[in-house]
Amino acid sequence: MAQAPVGKHKQENDDLTSFGFIGHVHHPLELLSLMRLLLKSFLNSEETGLTGAFFYDGTNIGEIVEGSAKAIESRWQAIRSDATFEKLKIIGKKKISTRHYSSWCMHAKDGELVCELYPELKKIIGEYTLKKSVFETIVLACETNSPSQIHVGRARSLQAALH
Repeated sequence: MAQAPVGKHKQENDDLTSFGFIGHVHHPLELLSLMRLLLKSFLNSEETGLTGAFFYDGTNIGEIVEGSAKAIESRWQAIRSDATFEKLKIIGKKKISTRHYSSWCMHAKDGELVCELYPELKKIIGEYTLKKSVFETIVLACETNSPSQIHVGRARSLQAALH
């Protein structure tokens, strides 16, 4: 999956924040609902200058976003008020000096099917093929910013708390 060039969102300041959450969907998203969610999230990210990654494995969701605290709070309020999601839990929120993500992207169950229907989306969406669970992926990104380490115990305890 291609990423936008680094530096696309240059208005970095003292307000630069990283935020991550996990949760569930009430019902698995059908293809059309998944596409709506993808496009809505992508367009919102473009408009507000947020970067990061959204993960959906068919049941669980998680997102890491980076940007201004105000844009992140607005995004979080929209997600919390969306009846699609439940059992949402903040995993991390911290001030950062530089972005880890240069653009916004999504890894989703049926992501490849979406891209077959709309090839222009290949730059922002991919299949959820990660070997780690959504919970492990988000905890990893929030706590270490390194894909080579994982706090499996913490991820499993969070997952258990959400079920």
